[in-house]
Amino acid sequence: TEGTDFLTITGADWKVTFDTVTGQLTGWNVSGIDLITRAPRINFWRPLIDNHQQEFDDIWGPKFLNQCVESLHALTWEQTADTVVVTARASIAPPVHDFGMRVTYRWAISASGVIAVQLSGTPYGSYNDIIPKIGLDLGANTTLENLAFYGRGPGENYIDSQAANIIGRYETRVADAFTPYVLPQDNGNHQDVRWATMTDGHGRGFHIQAQEAPLNISAWQYTLKNIDEARHVDDLVVAAQAITATIDHRPMGLGSNSWGSEVLATHRLQFADFAYAFALAPIRQGDMDPAVLDAFHLAPAALDQDQE
Repeated sequence: TEGTDFLTITGADWKVTFDTVTGQLTGWNVSGIDLITRAPRINFWRPLIDNHQQEFDDIWGPKFLNQCVESLHALTWEQTADTVVVTARASIAPPVHDFGMRVTYRWAISASGVIAVQLSGTPYGSYNDIIPKIGLDLGANTTLENLAFYGRGPGENYIDSQAANIIGRYETRVADAFTPYVLPQDNGNHQDVRWATMTDGHGRGFHIQAQEAPLNISAWQYTLKNIDEARHVDDLVVAAQAITATIDHRPMGLGSNSWGSEVLATHRLQFADFAYAFALAPIRQGDMDPAVLDAFHLAPAALDQDQE
């Protein structure tokens, strides 16, 4: 169904809604439950890590990287067999500089309600320095408080801080996945994630499946903005609207700039071309174990074809 400012794709027990003005996926409802309650968006920012204060003062702050905004250029959709492919092309840029990233969101929604996601970007302009991350943030229903994943754990880990964590299957609650640093900052990242689930007390929710390379996953009870602006843990307020879930391609390493050692060159992340993919599958009550579900390639065939 297409309206003046929305596009809705429906199935037997599910509905996916897009805002045709912003190009954003604004709703994913399965069996009466709103699984997504805040629109997914590509993001190059994360709550500032104290080790990176120098990078912020010298590079990111003056360039307003923490204030990037997204502008839609085009939204198109087409139906192929039993799949609807929605493509949004946009630019993400800080408000007062002549550089940014031209990005493409491609969502392929299958008849079963699975959403396969392809994200890509190409930079333009004069900026060719490092950035905190390349990834996607979305708001999940606050009832989806159970996090399970097959990846590196059980503790938080980053490319230069991972020796104590091994790849395996882990389960926790979103509230317990948060590391309460004295100065709130990015935390709780898990690398090498092949699959993850976010579910409620009845086992309902969604499954995330890496498609081409393992993902970085985290989930917080707080908004990114709240964590970034908080000066103490007492400043954190549990968000009423959504759990913040990050499904990232790559975060920059932590480094140790607090004592003068920068992030190693091999652990830095440049503002450069990127592409990655994953699938979001609904989990209904009584569905199969996520490890069994992950044995299936969830992305519709439509995304295996070049849609350019």
